[in-house]
Amino acid sequence: MKRVIKSNSAILSGYYGDMRKLRKRVKTWYHKTYPTDDIYKYIPDNLTFEDVDRAVNFGYDIYETLGVGDSLVRERVFGELANITNRDPGNIYKEWTRNDTLYRKWSKKQE
Repeated sequence: MKRVIKSNSAILSGYYGDMRKLRKRVKTWYHKTYPTDDIYKYIPDNLTFEDVDRAVNFGYDIYETLGVGDSLVRERVFGELANITNRDPGNIYKEWTRNDTLYRKWSKKQE
Protein backbone atom coordinates (compact mmCIF):
# COMPACT_ATOMS: atom_id res chain seq x y z
CA MET A 1 0.00 0.00 0.00
CA LYS A 2 1.39 3.40 -0.98
CA ARG A 3 1.51 6.25 1.49
CA VAL A 4 -0.11 9.47 0.36
CA ILE A 5 1.04 12.57 2.18
CA LYS A 6 0.06 16.10 1.30
CA SER A 7 2.95 18.49 0.95
CA ASN A 8 3.28 21.49 3.23
CA SER A 9 3.76 23.45 0.01
CA ALA A 10 0.09 23.00 -0.86
CA ILE A 11 -0.84 24.59 2.46
CA LEU A 12 1.69 27.37 2.08
CA SER A 13 1.03 28.17 -1.59
CA GLY A 14 0.67 31.88 -0.84
CA TYR A 15 4.05 31.89 0.87
CA TYR A 16 5.64 29.79 -1.83
CA GLY A 17 4.33 31.78 -4.73
CA ASP A 18 3.31 30.11 -7.98
CA MET A 19 2.36 26.46 -7.40
CA ARG A 20 2.82 25.74 -11.12
CA LYS A 21 6.56 26.10 -10.65
CA LEU A 22 6.53 23.44 -7.94
CA ARG A 23 4.85 21.09 -10.39
CA LYS A 24 7.69 21.52 -12.87
CA ARG A 25 9.39 18.24 -13.76
CA VAL A 26 12.87 17.93 -12.27
CA LYS A 27 14.23 15.81 -15.13
CA THR A 28 13.17 18.30 -17.81
CA TRP A 29 14.55 21.25 -15.85
CA TYR A 30 17.83 19.46 -15.12
CA HIS A 31 18.40 18.49 -18.75
CA LYS A 32 17.67 22.03 -20.00
CA THR A 33 19.86 23.63 -17.34
CA TYR A 34 22.76 21.14 -17.54
CA PRO A 35 22.60 19.76 -21.11
CA THR A 36 26.07 18.17 -21.01
CA ASP A 37 25.39 16.23 -17.78
CA ASP A 38 23.95 12.86 -18.81
CA ILE A 39 23.02 11.92 -15.24
CA TYR A 40 19.57 13.44 -15.84
CA LYS A 41 18.63 10.13 -17.48
CA TYR A 42 18.38 8.50 -14.05
CA ILE A 43 15.99 11.08 -12.58
CA PRO A 44 12.41 9.70 -12.57
CA ASP A 45 10.33 11.10 -15.44
CA ASN A 46 7.41 12.23 -13.28
CA LEU A 47 9.37 13.67 -10.36
CA THR A 48 8.34 17.27 -9.62
CA PHE A 49 9.83 19.91 -7.38
CA GLU A 50 6.78 19.46 -5.17
CA ASP A 51 7.85 15.82 -4.70
CA VAL A 52 11.37 16.97 -3.79
CA ASP A 53 9.93 19.48 -1.32
CA ARG A 54 7.84 16.71 0.23
CA ALA A 55 10.91 14.48 0.51
CA VAL A 56 12.79 17.29 2.27
CA ASN A 57 9.88 18.04 4.62
CA PHE A 58 9.34 14.43 5.63
CA GLY A 59 12.99 13.35 5.71
CA TYR A 60 12.76 10.79 2.93
CA ASP A 61 15.94 9.56 1.27
CA ILE A 62 16.58 12.37 -1.18
CA TYR A 63 18.93 10.27 -3.28
CA GLU A 64 16.29 7.59 -3.68
CA THR A 65 13.76 10.28 -4.56
CA LEU A 66 16.07 11.78 -7.19
CA GLY A 67 17.13 8.38 -8.51
CA VAL A 68 20.71 9.62 -8.33
CA GLY A 69 23.27 9.27 -5.53
CA ASP A 70 25.20 12.38 -6.52
CA SER A 71 25.50 15.30 -4.09
CA LEU A 72 26.10 17.78 -6.94
CA VAL A 73 22.71 16.86 -8.44
CA ARG A 74 21.12 17.24 -5.01
CA GLU A 75 22.71 20.67 -4.54
CA ARG A 76 21.53 21.82 -7.97
CA VAL A 77 17.99 20.59 -7.37
CA PHE A 78 17.91 22.15 -3.89
CA GLY A 79 19.10 25.41 -5.47
CA GLU A 80 16.21 25.42 -7.93
CA LEU A 81 13.76 24.43 -5.19
CA ALA A 82 15.05 27.42 -3.21
CA ASN A 83 14.41 29.70 -6.20
CA ILE A 84 10.90 28.35 -6.63
CA THR A 85 9.95 28.53 -2.94
CA ASN A 86 11.78 31.74 -2.04
CA ARG A 87 13.93 29.98 0.55
CA ASP A 88 17.64 29.91 1.17
CA PRO A 89 19.31 26.76 -0.29
CA GLY A 90 21.22 26.33 2.98
CA ASN A 91 17.95 26.22 4.89
CA ILE A 92 16.59 23.55 2.57
CA TYR A 93 19.73 21.48 3.22
CA LYS A 94 19.34 21.98 7.00
CA GLU A 95 15.64 20.98 6.84
CA TRP A 96 16.54 17.87 4.90
CA THR A 97 19.33 16.74 7.24
CA ARG A 98 17.24 17.46 10.35
CA ASN A 99 14.15 15.70 9.00
CA ASP A 100 16.19 12.81 7.57
CA THR A 101 17.65 12.18 11.03
CA LEU A 102 14.22 12.36 12.70
CA TYR A 103 12.69 10.02 10.10
CA ARG A 104 15.47 7.46 10.56
CA LYS A 105 15.03 7.53 14.35
CA TRP A 106 11.26 7.12 13.96
CA SER A 107 11.70 4.27 11.45
CA LYS A 108 13.97 2.37 13.84
CA LYS A 109 11.38 2.67 16.61
CA GLN A 110 8.76 1.19 14.28
CA GLU A 111 10.82 -1.97 13.65
